[in-house]
Amino acid sequence: MKKNFKIFFCAFAVLVMLPVVSHAQNVKQFEVYGGYSMPHISWPEDNYTWQLKGNSKSVSSFHVGVRYIQPINKRYFDNFAYISFGFAVSGKGYNIDKPFLSHWTGYEYSLKGHGFGVEVPVHFGGKFKLSEDLSLFAEAGFTGALGLFGKWKEKLKGEERFHGDYYKVSERAGFKRLNGSLGGRIGVEIMKTFTFSAGYDHGITKLGEYPFNCKDRVLMLSFGYMF
Repeated sequence: MKKNFKIFFCAFAVLVMLPVVSHAQNVKQFEVYGGYSMPHISWPEDNYTWQLKGNSKSVSSFHVGVRYIQPINKRYFDNFAYISFGFAVSGKGYNIDKPFLSHWTGYEYSLKGHGFGVEVPVHFGGKFKLSEDLSLFAEAGFTGALGLFGKWKEKLKGEERFHGDYYKVSERAGFKRLNGSLGGRIGVEIMKTFTFSAGYDHGITKLGEYPFNCKDRVLMLSFGYMF
């Protein structure tokens, strides 16, 4: 676990140092953003989890973070390609509110989990000027995530039966802390100051072992302020 935190500390240090490097080039662009998240998990198709897949829903959560944007072709600043580095706190989770039949016990259960972690997205994108005060942007890339805390609970016939740490793998539930995803976002920039965007990430690493060998996915609606 100490090694995992060292990796994220180094990534955060690189993010902090980027404006210092680019200051001499007089090119820097930050965005503070946040918004509504609808995290979900994708269950694999097999004899047990097909019921989870059919019953599983997203949960309501949020995200907040900061992003540094480095233009690649600085000559045309209104229409340019860029690479962005971010650091954010984001919610993950799932909600299986419709009881499913366990092939292990023969009982019907419902499950719900909600966790939070830190993320480091690295995206490549492009910005296209539509008018003096309006630009369109689109980007895509990889996001590394480290789960911090959260809870899951299991209900049997409407009564809570078990609960535990969202990021502690056990025989009943719990996910691994480290994971990665691919995704992107598209949005508009207004007056070179405000942004409205929609994004989607889909996990590429399994969160746990069978039957919890699922992957994260999340839809995000964000509002940002650039400076």
